Amino acid sequence: MNLLISNTLRISLLWIVVAGCTKLAAQDKELKTALSYEPVQSGVEYDRPTAEQMKTCKLVKATKIGKSGFVVIDRNGQVLRMFINNGGDASVDQWSYYKDGVEVYRDIDTDFDGKVDQFRWFSTAGTRWGIDTNGDSVIDQWRSISAEEVTAEIVRSVKNRDLKAYRALVLNEKEIDQLGVSDAVAAKLKKRSQAALKDFSRMAATQRLISSKSKWVHFGGVQPALVPKGSNGSKKDVVVYENVAAMIENDGEHGQLSIGTLVKVGRVWKSIDLPKAMDDKSAVLAASVFIGPDDRFMDSGSNVTSNSTPRNSEQQKLFEQLETLEKKFDAAVRDRDKRTISKLNNSRADLLIQIASSYDEAEQKSTWIRQFADTVAGAYQSGDFPDGLSRVREYYIQLKREKAGKQDLGYLLYRMISARYSKKFEDAKQSDVADIQKKYVAELEEFVDVYPNIDQSADAMMQLAIWNEFASTTDTKDAEKWYSKIVRTFPDGVASKKARGALARLRSEGRAIRFSGPYLGGQNTYSLDSDRGNVVVIHYWQYNKDADYEGLEQIYRKYRRKGFNLINVNLDADATSARKAIRDSKLPGVHLFQKGGMESAVATQLGIAVPTIILIDKKGKVANRNIRIRDLEKSVDKLLK
Repeated sequence: MNLLISNTLRISLLWIVVAGCTKLAAQDKELKTALSYEPVQSGVEYDRPTAEQMKTCKLVKATKIGKSGFVVIDRNGQVLRMFINNGGDASVDQWSYYKDGVEVYRDIDTDFDGKVDQFRWFSTAGTRWGIDTNGDSVIDQWRSISAEEVTAEIVRSVKNRDLKAYRALVLNEKEIDQLGVSDAVAAKLKKRSQAALKDFSRMAATQRLISSKSKWVHFGGVQPALVPKGSNGSKKDVVVYENVAAMIENDGEHGQLSIGTLVKVGRVWKSIDLPKAMDDKSAVLAASVFIGPDDRFMDSGSNVTSNSTPRNSEQQKLFEQLETLEKKFDAAVRDRDKRTISKLNNSRADLLIQIASSYDEAEQKSTWIRQFADTVAGAYQSGDFPDGLSRVREYYIQLKREKAGKQDLGYLLYRMISARYSKKFEDAKQSDVADIQKKYVAELEEFVDVYPNIDQSADAMMQLAIWNEFASTTDTKDAEKWYSKIVRTFPDGVASKKARGALARLRSEGRAIRFSGPYLGGQNTYSLDSDRGNVVVIHYWQYNKDADYEGLEQIYRKYRRKGFNLINVNLDADATSARKAIRDSKLPGVHLFQKGGMESAVATQLGIAVPTIILIDKKGKVANRNIRIRDLEKSVDKLLK
């Protein structure tokens, strides 16, 4: 019943408590009524006892916590619901819902008029805090919402074709004024935000990516950027996310909704761009409003400009052609016209090559060469451009003849190798997988020989190291060779940190290791030293529906009171995804999370690839650096004796 709670029912429930009924817990009718309440906002995950479980639940007064109202608890005393009166009258004005004993959502009537006007999410449910200004149960304003949560709410708005809900997520004029940006930037923000609101209803009605069954899976974005005070006339620091996407699941198939730019205003993130249903690589990234060269000291004739700004009439025509092409792409994607999409991909490849050739500066040319590589290889990989790999190969040969730089040549070749492997692996029969992987490993080794010092080689070496590590659980010589080569070749790179950690992990059995990481929520830090004397499993993971989480849960339940602890280190990209993974997997134990996922310090300190399970004995020494769940119970039992 996702509706406002009736005032009559609300008063009758509170009078049960006010009257001081000593047999409140035994009154099935009142208990059933209390448990029938649902959050005003949809999509909240909270504990809902079955009819059988309800028989052992109780209604108790909230006086124990110094409140006026009542609490629903289960047979173990764990809180399920809490209904509080803050206004001093005869009405409940705060309805709290719990998951595993933790409050995850709250409806609030702040002005005591009998209508819920605020909605708050807590703990594993996130940080959202919404305001309803007119009593229609739709959030009109956000007081707090993360960037990750904005993308989920935008997906919900598109799914429901709800312009009003979407409007609350788009940057408004008052918020633009609060940012303190220059008049020129403010004008651009207003134009884009207004265009997004104007076109939303049409987009929501015609797009085919999101259906009634679609689910938001996770946030797609690299890291936020801080635009410092003074940049192009800005009066304040501004924090933004560029080229954000929402990852969608439709009956097991994944897609992507382009969100565009998000900007932070106080505790709220807001969108400025119309969401766009798109293939993973089907569009050139939108030009940034916030990030670009500082042009305050440039002469009007200066040729230093941003990547997407034409320098002359020839480039202007190329950009106009590209823009026209993108509109045709939108129509073809909506109509699912694969033949037209393939032709347009070919035309776009031509245009991207022409744009790259139109620049004399190496940096600008390199940007468009890489745009070509990502776009064309991505379209091939997705199946929308069967000739895409041939186009990348042809361009690679052309640039090699033109004696292009090794960084650009290596980038093209690496994207070609990666796209070919991904496509073959995706389409392969199980009997062909091993052969495909061996060929891929051989190509990576050859790539590293040809381009040993470019950025992509660090990634190639890391893949070779991981492949060799997992190809043999006993002989780590080849894996150590590649990890060591990363450290020598890229001593100051991100990959080097991970490689050093991996070397430490591979050599860790029989030794004590240092391990620590922040709890999910970031308030405190767990240290392995605190579990000295216990047998500990450190479980590094990202959610996988086929994983044996039930096996881990059974081991935890069996041994947790015998000196055993389970430390789950989630390596998903963001906290919202981590919380969802925990809910879906039902994993017990301690949960750690650090922003950055596979690149976070908690992952790189031991050079982790997922999934990895490390078994620690009572002395804090590594008993097994990569144990499998099927072997875990026997090993834990042995160490506890």
